[in-house]
Amino acid sequence: MSERTHAWPTLDHDELAPMVGYVNRVVQVAGKYTLDAPFEVGWGNTVLDVTPRGLRTPTFRQPGVAFTVHYRLLDGDVVIEADTGSRTVPLAKGSVASFFEEFCDAVAELSVDRPRTTLVCEIPDCAPTFQGDRTERTWDPRAARLMWEAWNIAAGGLEAWQAPFRGNHPRVGVMWGGFDLSVRPPKPGSMPLVSAAQVSGMTIVTPDTSPYASTATSLRRHSTRVKSSFTPPTPPRAITCPGTSQRSGPREAPNVPPVTTNGDRL
Repeated sequence: MSERTHAWPTLDHDELAPMVGYVNRVVQVAGKYTLDAPFEVGWGNTVLDVTPRGLRTPTFRQPGVAFTVHYRLLDGDVVIEADTGSRTVPLAKGSVASFFEEFCDAVAELSVDRPRTTLVCEIPDCAPTFQGDRTERTWDPRAARLMWEAWNIAAGGLEAWQAPFRGNHPRVGVMWGGFDLSVRPPKPGSMPLVSAAQVSGMTIVTPDTSPYASTATSLRRHSTRVKSSFTPPTPPRAITCPGTSQRSGPREAPNVPPVTTNGDRL
């Protein structure tokens, strides 16, 4: 098996602009479903994952059906998968309006509601709605692959840079409106890097050892503060709470009855 490099592709704006504009519009169709998903910090709920074939939405759940939408850029189509079945909508040729109509027909067959808004967002000088964009477009497989390669390499670098930080953070992915990769950097000093030596029985792939090391390293240079390791703070001394013989942390309240999920005391 030959080794594939992670060299940054040559990207010509004039060559890619028509495809970027087309894909930016059509991904907003399924992207609208993310607005009904539970909100995540940093708008993490609106992010599309970079997959081995293109861009994929999170799993959505409507009453009676669960589904996801996969924009397979390397195949020139969109696959809608649900527990009620699957449908494929081609991207090879047509307008944004015709794609939107075919998409809505396909999701209806799967008992999925159509997107609740048809407004096109964050694209200047364009038709305000999907139905209003009737410009005929042609799918360019080479441009689609260049777009995917750029996202794939950049996402790998951002994931390698972000992964070692402690704490929760939104996943790396494409924001379907602005059409850029999203990553939420940690606050300086608040989320130190975990060193592999401090994790018993596990090896952590750090930015320096990942296949995307060069991308991650260049991104890391722009970070306001990054540590390669840290010394965990000394845990608070266990104390005996008044009224109980159990030893616990200093903030644990003694003799508090457990609470059920509905708020009633047991």
